Amino acid sequence: MRGFRWVFGVVAVVVCLLVVGGGVAVALPASFGGGDGDEAGQISREAAGIAVEQESGDVYVADHTNERVDKFGPSGEFLFAWGWGVADGHTEALQTCTTSCFTGLYRGGSGAFGFPDGVAVDDDPLSASYRDVYVVDSSNGRVQKFDSAGNFLLMFGGGVNETTNGDVCLAGEACRAGTGGSEPGEFEGLSQGSIAVDAAGNMYVGDLNRVQEFSPGGAPVAQIALPGAGSIGAVAVDSSGDVYVKGSELSGVRKFEGCSGACTGVELGEPLD
Repeated sequence: MRGFRWVFGVVAVVVCLLVVGGGVAVALPASFGGGDGDEAGQISREAAGIAVEQESGDVYVADHTNERVDKFGPSGEFLFAWGWGVADGHTEALQTCTTSCFTGLYRGGSGAFGFPDGVAVDDDPLSASYRDVYVVDSSNGRVQKFDSAGNFLLMFGGGVNETTNGDVCLAGEACRAGTGGSEPGEFEGLSQGSIAVDAAGNMYVGDLNRVQEFSPGGAPVAQIALPGAGSIGAVAVDSSGDVYVKGSELSGVRKFEGCSGACTGVELGEPLD
């Protein structure tokens, strides 16, 4: 939108992201002690998503090529990261790391990542999913849900439940990468910035030529069909439940009426420039 720009700046070996929200301003060093990398407190140069937990000011980073999620405090201090094998570099299970970290293993099980591309936090204190973290796991064709400590809660995407072949897989069940597809609950084209959470804990996930709405439990609720929109590269939702969408093949930004639970996909007015 006119008047708003994303800027990614690199000065010497330190990259700073300024995040402002809920009265919190956070200067987040991308590296503690030496450029981009996979050690504790470092972030890969291809990090692809960022979200702020409003109450605490904690910052979550979808660390794309490090195959993990990094969590920082409001002053930029590294807290921990999670993903498969991040604590020792080889264990095929979900781990967290603090003082020593490794690149996560590219796998399809619960809590593993295949190039995480986006992250969102449920910031509504009245939501059952308050402070839970949603991660767009693009190459695995799914979205994963964690609590604020990095514990796996569930995932959703085409056929992610290995036992039932269902589109939702919970902690303790056998989970796998999504199969892809265009049916409700499946994903064809997940991308960076393609997830947002509303005040009720419902998720809006951008897919190829559409935005799907999911319940906090990962069940598909509704969708906004966007024929010809291409890859949905940005999704946002406001306090009224209005949804804002940017597609790779669309000019400007599209705004749709409150979609929570009953999205009609009605475009409001002309595209925003």
